[in-house]
Amino acid sequence: MLDLHRFLTVVSAHGLLAILTFVIIFPAGVLVRILDLPNSRKIHGYVQTLGLVCLTCVLCMGVWQAKQVKIKLTEYHPAIGLTVWSLVFLQYCGGFAHYLLWRRDKRHNILGTIHENIGRTVLLMGLTNGALGLHFAKKLGKGPQIAYGICAITVVVAYIGITYFKGPYRRQWRSETIKEMRRKHVLSRELGETLAQQGVHHGSVTHGSVGHGPVEIITVKAFDK
Repeated sequence: MLDLHRFLTVVSAHGLLAILTFVIIFPAGVLVRILDLPNSRKIHGYVQTLGLVCLTCVLCMGVWQAKQVKIKLTEYHPAIGLTVWSLVFLQYCGGFAHYLLWRRDKRHNILGTIHENIGRTVLLMGLTNGALGLHFAKKLGKGPQIAYGICAITVVVAYIGITYFKGPYRRQWRSETIKEMRRKHVLSRELGETLAQQGVHHGSVTHGSVGHGPVEIITVKAFDK
């Protein structure tokens, strides 16, 4: 026999956590990367990990509800929900792989482009499915649907606006960063060749700072002859 009180509690938790995930958590993680805040890659990963955990809880509650009231998972809301969770999981794995490659090469690779585009699609799908979920629960009335619609539209407009104004700056910063890293790589290689030609046997590298950027202070120790 269906425990109505328990069922309605799970329904409320399912809806509220889904809204929290797609209206606040995931957009916050995206915003951190767009604004290029300090340690933005790590913060982005932590926030999106929290989002994936919350979305998994949302999925489990949704499947439980469907079984309780004999709703097939092929219905539009459950089916889209399962699809969104699957894409988010793949997105999470792809983002982690992109981060590992970025740590090695320090450059924006094809995985990063795919990750960004799929992320936009998944966010829109999640927001849309949230609206469908509220429509699915017709007894809630128009109030929650209108409030959710306003929040979802605000998220989309804010994302488009920030991306539009921040996009050119990010591309310029990324291009300059790549040029600087390549320049340092060339200098490091030339220095290594010079030291090898001079017959240096030992060397150590320490790091300091001058002005606004890190510099390498190289101390060389040669054998006395």
